[in-house]
Amino acid sequence: MYIDDDIVKHNIDIVKSFNWGNCKLYVIGGVLNKETKSKDIDIAIFGNLTEQVKNNMKKCEKLSDYLLDMQYFKTNAPLKPGDQKKISFGKINSEIPTARGRRKFRGKWEDDGLFWIKNWKNKKILQNAILIYNGV
Repeated sequence: MYIDDDIVKHNIDIVKSFNWGNCKLYVIGGVLNKETKSKDIDIAIFGNLTEQVKNNMKKCEKLSDYLLDMQYFKTNAPLKPGDQKKISFGKINSEIPTARGRRKFRGKWEDDGLFWIKNWKNKKILQNAILIYNGV
């Protein structure tokens, strides 16, 4: 999949249809790179983590049949594109269904209700990030 594919555009429209409050959302990852064959659409979320944001994350993943990979970052300032430092992000699920069964993530549940993946090397994942929602 690539950013220009109809299925990607449709799923980005799903994300944009929700009220994310003051959050900023970006498309990141492999879907922005023509040389990769991305299997999902990574969405980075920056801003206040509210129940509404968590519910939106869950709804987006379900509505997209888990094609959307919603990732919450604990900072209001987006990381610099191409930043190579180790980062942490929260997900609404600790595993997702796949064609081969279930994909489990390494991390742990925190008190905020998210499953946190810590010290992950981002491999320039935010390079060329595209803003799709600019907070209210």
